[in-house]
Formats: sequence, structure tokens, C-alpha cells
Amino acid sequence: MFDNFIENLCNKEDLIDIGSQGIPSQSSYSKWSLDNDEFRPISDNLYTDYAFHTDKEENPWWSINFKEPELIHHIIINNRKKSPFNEIANNLNIIGVTEENDVLVLHKGNISFGSLPESIPLILPIYGTLRLKSIKIYLPSKDYLHLGRIFVLSKKKSLQKSMGTSIFFCNRFDGFGERLRALLNTMIAADLYEGLFFFSWVDRGEGFKQFHSTTSYREVFNQRFTDDHYMEKKVIDSMNLISSNKVKGKIDKDTFNYDGVLLDRFHINKQIDNEVLDSKSYSYSDAFNRIGFSDDLLDAKKQASKIVLSKKAVAIHLRSGDIVYGAYRLAGQAWDKVTPVYVLDSLIKHYINNGYQVVIFGQDEEFCEELSSEYGIIYSGSLMMKQYTATQASLFDITLMSRCEIIVAGNSGFATISAWIGGGSIVSYKDETSSEKLISEFKKSLEPGGVLNYRSTNNLLKSFTILHFYFNFSKHIDIDYKIYLMTLCKNLDPDNTFISLLLALALYENFENEIADNIIEGELITKKKYNLVWLATEIRPDRVTVLSKFDRELKSAAHKGSYIAAVLVLFNEYYFLKYINDDYYIKLLKSNSNSKGRDLLINKFNELTGRKIE
Repeated sequence: MFDNFIENLCNKEDLIDIGSQGIPSQSSYSKWSLDNDEFRPISDNLYTDYAFHTDKEENPWWSINFKEPELIHHIIINNRKKSPFNEIANNLNIIGVTEENDVLVLHKGNISFGSLPESIPLILPIYGTLRLKSIKIYLPSKDYLHLGRIFVLSKKKSLQKSMGTSIFFCNRFDGFGERLRALLNTMIAADLYEGLFFFSWVDRGEGFKQFHSTTSYREVFNQRFTDDHYMEKKVIDSMNLISSNKVKGKIDKDTFNYDGVLLDRFHINKQIDNEVLDSKSYSYSDAFNRIGFSDDLLDAKKQASKIVLSKKAVAIHLRSGDIVYGAYRLAGQAWDKVTPVYVLDSLIKHYINNGYQVVIFGQDEEFCEELSSEYGIIYSGSLMMKQYTATQASLFDITLMSRCEIIVAGNSGFATISAWIGGGSIVSYKDETSSEKLISEFKKSLEPGGVLNYRSTNNLLKSFTILHFYFNFSKHIDIDYKIYLMTLCKNLDPDNTFISLLLALALYENFENEIADNIIEGELITKKKYNLVWLATEIRPDRVTVLSKFDRELKSAAHKGSYIAAVLVLFNEYYFLKYINDDYYIKLLKSNSNSKGRDLLINKFNELTGRKIE
């Protein structure tokens, strides 16, 4: 009737039976006692009637003592099975001794209870409110004490408590640089606290590899390193970990209630208590050199270390990948990771004139080679072995970049980890010039002979570069130039709905509603995967959607007479806000005499809400 009662309770509340971890004892033995009688209630030995049996005496008892006080959640006691002997336990008393040696009455007699699985046992719910050193069960009379299986349930003991040491984990599954940053932090934390560290490394398949140099952990690390430190992501996911940002840098006894501490990609001084960092030395470079890379990756690392560089070397990191060519460009995400190509002419000349050796790092091989030839600078890709895998090439670049005194980069994981390892300083392209100069450089890059008209500058790189400028300087340019730039982008990347939206918004701003409406209408009927509904539903890293970011502009266009813009306001409310303001659309339909898009707005409202609006 109550099969698997204990198992189900433990699974539901994440509990384990800790009875076997205690030391049991009983007041006496009888002729009905068996070997190890006191241990039988906390073991899984089968019995037909009772688990233990004292002699007849005053106040017979059975108890269990723990080496350390334990947080108890439930005490479950099965009675003797045979009647009428089971009625003796109706008067059972139970006491517990706390870590402060206070004696507490947990239960006091006058209750009938049974034995699993046929009937309900005595269940004392304590819910982790008491930390007990011992539990004593007794009868306040002269009698025999005989009971069945006894369970003492507690929360699963943390891995850190079980192993008696601090344990640190990293469990990222994004790009190569971000994973390595978290791994270095995990290694350093383990060093600082003389603990252990473990990491996961997920191979996310060919689609992800198109833009990220991540592959199987077996190809990245050697056997010994993975045997000692690798764990599958699903195993780490199943653990009860506390993140370093919740710890606030304090690793103490309270964190031992968790299986471990989860480290992230941010600098170790943002994750570990500064007092610990000040009292002990640590080095990202040493940790990097202790990573057990595979032989293939070690070869790439050694080759990058042998390249002859000037003491005054500057790295310029041209991040592209999924930001320029993948889904990120379709929602305007992560563009701050990229150093835009329109700044390269002035940037390269600035460092050359100041006596620096310039090294370009980038994924657009043909473009970087043309830059190298044009300015007489080094392209890292030309220095590495042609047969290198993408992961070897990534480690080569990180190692070579770490040897540069200055790294010009956006918010890039590669640049950050390189600076940690080598001690170089990261600067932004904006640090070297003014907004006026950058606007001038951008316009210059669009001219014949400018970098955006290089033979190797493909359409998507050109489109992204224009978008990058637009994000940075749209407040500094007039509306006609905005429309010109977005029209240019749409011609370069015609399937990008995000660009269509930006162009439409610029046209709405310029009171060109009809042209803007036509653009949005075209996007509403498209069968593309990354359409307007996707822009209304895809949650960005900043926890908003693209349409929600432009809600104010779309409402402004709707107030100027565009029912088509109001459809996008409706999409934002339905898909993102999960609330539709009926009154807004009723008033809009009454106040606007324009017929274009009216039926479309009404139909979309009725379709999405199931309510009628006229």
C-alpha cells in the first residue's frame, strides 16, 4: 500500500537516510536479540517482525549518536509488525540532544502507528530546524522495546563535506576564450583554498563550431588532466552549487553546505575575497601553463611562444564570427565585442608612428591579409601552420596576443584572457580618438579606396560595420544620413529583418510612413526564420527583445498614423510583456482615419487575443 514511501519522500525533498552514519546502542539484549541487534534498525537487513529487541526492564531504550551534529528533516520509525506486541510502542517517547547539549522532547507517547509498507509508521517532521548530536527512543515504563526499521532523514550531505575540502567548478558552454577564463579562475580558487577543481567542456556540434573553436574535451586536453578534473556538464548541472557572485567572495563554513562553488569568467578579484587574494599570491600565467592541453594544442602554444616580437608590440583584435556573420547580427547583439574596421586606417597609422609593431588578429583571413599587405603589418594567421585546427589556431592567437604590450579590442574573451596571461593592457579604439574623428574616419572608409571598399571587404562585414557605426553615433547624424546608411545596409544584407526594422524606424521618424509601412508589411508576410515574430520573442542577454527596445519609437509611429507600426506594438505586448492593453488599440482605431493597415491590426488583435475589436 505504501511501497517506495521512503524513496519517494527522499526524491521529493532531496533527502538521504543518515542512520547508517551514526553509532547505535540499546539498553539491553534479550533472548530474541540477534547479532548486531542495535545496528539492525538502521540497516537494510530483512526482518519478518522486528529489527531489534531489548529485554524487559525499566525505561528500555535504543539510541543513535552522530560524530557531528546533523540537520534532521524527518525521523521515521516502523513499529513491530505482529499484534498485539506492536501496541507496546504506543507510549513511545523520543528525545534529541542538540549541538549545545540541550535535551529536547521530540515526541511523547499516546499514538498508534504501523510499519511500512502495509501501514503508516511514526513520522516526526523536523524540516531541518534542529541540528542533533543524538536521538534516543525509549518507553517510560517497565517493558520490552522492539521496533522495526528506523530512518533518520537529512538533506544530502554536500560533496565538499563528504570530501572534507573546498571544491570549485566551472560549467560554461560558450566560446573558447570564455571557457578558458572560467577554467583559470577555477584553478586559481582551488590553489588559494587548497581545494579541488572540476570543469565541463561541451562539444556543441558543427553548427556552433562554424563560429567558435570548441570541440571535444579529448581534443583540447590531455588524458591525465581530464581524468583528474573533467566532469560531464549534466553531472555538474545536477549538483547543489552556489555561484561565486552569491558568495560575495566569502568562502567559509556556510559554503560547505553546498557541493561546491561555481566560478565564472570575470576576474578572480571579483569572485574571491580580497583579503585572501592579498594574503596569497596567484598568477594567471602560471595557471595557464599548468593547463594540461593536448599535444596538438601544446604544439600551437609553443609555436606562438617562439614568434619573434618587438617589445613594443600592439595587438588589434578584429572579432567577427557569429557577431558579424551569425544570428547575433540579426538582433544587433554583442557588437561591442568588435573593433570596427572603419577605425583601422587611423589606428594602425597611430601605432606605427609611435614605434609599435602592429599585429592583426581576426577571422576574416582574406581581409586581414589585405590589411597586412597594405600597411606592412603582421597578420597572426600568416604565422601559424596551415594545417592547424580551429582550436589550435585559437590557442595560438591567445598565446601570441598575450605577448603584446597593448591589446586594442572590444569586450572580447580572447583579448581579456590574453591580457590576464601576459599582463598587457586592453584599450578601446575609442581611447585613441574623439567622436568627431571617428565619424570622419567612418565617412572616409566609405569612399573609393577606403577600407569598406577593399576587394576583400565582403557585404556582411561592410553591413555590420555600418550598423556598428549606427549604434554608436545615430544621435550625432541627421535623419537623411540615417536613412541612407540603413538603405545601404538593407541592400548589403537584404534578408536581415532587423535592418528592415531600423530602416522603417528612421523613415517613421522622417514622417515617411507609407514607405516604412510597406517595408514592415513585407516583413510581416515573410517565411523567414528570423522574422518580426522572432524579434518579438527572442530574449537578448540584457533580458529584453529587439521590439521591446524600440517600443517607444513604434508607439510614436502609431500615433503619427501608422496602424502597421501598431501591429509591432501589439507583438511586443503579446509575446514579451504578456499583457495587451485593449483600450490603447480601441482609442487608436477611433483616432486615426487612415485605412492602410487598419484591417491588418484588427485581424492580428483578434487572432492573438481571441477577443473582438472593431
